[in-house]
Amino acid sequence: MTTSALTTRIDGWVERHRDRIIGLAQDLVRIPSENHPPHGAEAEAQAFLAETLRRAGLPAELYDIATVPGLEEHPLRYSGVDCRGRPNVALRIPGRRPASGRSLILSGHMDTVPAGDATQWTEAPVSGSRRDGRLYGRGAYDMKSGVAANAAVAMMLYDLGLELDGDLTIESVVDEEFAGGHGTIAARLHSGGADAVLLPEPSNLVPYRAHRGLRIARITITGKGGVAFAGDTLKPAAHDLPALIEGILEFGKQRNAEAVIPEAYASNPTPASWMITKVSANEWRDDARLAVPESAQVELFWEAMPGETQSAVESQFEGWLDAFRRRTGIPATHRYWLRWMDGYQLPATHPLAGCAVQHCAAVTGTAQAAIGAPFPCDLFLFARLGVPAGLILGPAGNNAHAADEWVDVESLLQVVRIYGRIVCDWCRQERL
Repeated sequence: MTTSALTTRIDGWVERHRDRIIGLAQDLVRIPSENHPPHGAEAEAQAFLAETLRRAGLPAELYDIATVPGLEEHPLRYSGVDCRGRPNVALRIPGRRPASGRSLILSGHMDTVPAGDATQWTEAPVSGSRRDGRLYGRGAYDMKSGVAANAAVAMMLYDLGLELDGDLTIESVVDEEFAGGHGTIAARLHSGGADAVLLPEPSNLVPYRAHRGLRIARITITGKGGVAFAGDTLKPAAHDLPALIEGILEFGKQRNAEAVIPEAYASNPTPASWMITKVSANEWRDDARLAVPESAQVELFWEAMPGETQSAVESQFEGWLDAFRRRTGIPATHRYWLRWMDGYQLPATHPLAGCAVQHCAAVTGTAQAAIGAPFPCDLFLFARLGVPAGLILGPAGNNAHAADEWVDVESLLQVVRIYGRIVCDWCRQERL
């Protein structure tokens, strides 16, 4: 357990270094690190983070994930991603008795989704501006503030001379967005596992001990296109889009009606969510052909519950699509896009959940049970790569993956205080 004297030291350090912590998050936001599958542009931001840690006296390592032995042939490797020139940052703080002390990983990802149309932003996506207690910019919320919080914990331990019994690994990985996960896979091959992991994904200071899985399908409707100069009969595929979209909405309702709801999601009114993320039937340009398109496409993004298997989820979808074709006569085909992502759930009774709930309440003044996250992430990969327990706890904000993304700067400082307490508590306990 953390003592009052220790928490006073942690809180004092955070208060003295608040500008340093917020400034690091600002600096990271101002360096673009977008993920553009199959490539990523995280290298500059990762190099900056590594150098910042080194200037603080910490032996941070920067390594290209494509050079990690075993990554290319790993069973979780997704062939649609180019890993070259994409470095992870790793910092290991050895414990005094690693054989018996509990170990921990603080892991964040540096890549962001693309900024999108800059004209939709109030300021430039890389402005890193601060207004009314908020830090704005692409990645401010998801999740460069979380990366900065992890780094701040390492700086705090060093500055205060705090020693742990178990090992602590702090890392910033690449390729988390777009269901990538290769930075996390490479990190486990490079840095090894631990007894637990914390991810500062956006959670609005709510501890999440579960997350949803993910499947994405692209559905194509075919027809007969062109222009009827010769009196031929056209079959516009786009005219079948309303029926397909209506069918997808029914599929989503069916999912929720039939889903077995894990206890972490028992209070969620829409536990298995879904959304249509893309619709296309022709190129929307002034110089695009004026003709009936031959095909139309819809991209469906839907989430799975912890415990659902890939085969069961895909079988349910394919059964629905077969029934849709028979009922409507619409010639719809599909292909899956990106990797399948498992859901994840940590038992409510696990010591990591109790530790996070306790220290979150101590810092925020609000007691909150650890529940299920309303999004997928790569925490499930840790469970498959030798890290048996994981939890999500990150700052407050809004507009993730949208224009004018922002994070609440006071919540960022609260994350550092919470993580400092958890690290000192967890890594000073006997291994389970």
